[in-house]
Amino acid sequence: MNNFSQTIRIGILWGIGSMLFSLIQYLITGSLETGVLLGILIFLLGIGIMYYIGIKRREMNGNYIAWKEAMTHMWVGAMINVFITTIYIFIFYNFIDPDLKNKITEAQIQMIENFRGSMGDQAANQQIEKLENTDPFSVSNTLIILGGGILLQFVISCVVALVVKKDDPNTSNSFQSLKDNF
Repeated sequence: MNNFSQTIRIGILWGIGSMLFSLIQYLITGSLETGVLLGILIFLLGIGIMYYIGIKRREMNGNYIAWKEAMTHMWVGAMINVFITTIYIFIFYNFIDPDLKNKITEAQIQMIENFRGSMGDQAANQQIEKLENTDPFSVSNTLIILGGGILLQFVISCVVALVVKKDDPNTSNSFQSLKDNF
C-alpha cells in the first residue's frame, strides 16, 4: 500500500503536461485564460487521470482496492499536479510575463464598470480600488490558491475513489464482522 512511485510519476507527468499545455496556449493566444468549454474538458481530463491512477493501483493489488487506498493515491497524484501548476503560474505571472497581471486587472475593472449600474457607484469604486491595490499572484495569494486546489482535489479524489474501489471478498469487512456479532 505504501508504494507511491507510480502515483508520483503520474502526478509529475500530469503537472508537467499541465504546464506545457498552459505554455503552448499562451504562445498561441497570448493568454492563459481557457474559456468555459476548454476549462470543462481540462477538469474532466483531470478526473480521468485520477481514475487512471486508481485503476492502476487496483491492478497492482490483484484487482482489489479499498476506498482509502484509492483516494490516497489519487489525491497524492493530484496534489503533485496542483503544486507544480501553482508554482508555474506564480513564476509565469511574476517573472515571465508580469504585464499579464495588469491585463487581468484591467479586464476585471472593465467587468465591474459594466455592472456599475446594478452595483452602485460606491460599491464599484471600492471593488476597483481593491483590485488596483491587490496583487493576485503574491506569495500569500498563491498559497491560498494552492490550499484551495489541494482541498478541491481531495473532494474530487474522494468521489472518484468511490467509483474505483473494489473490496476483496476474501478479506473480512470489519463493519460486516461487527454487524454479524450483534
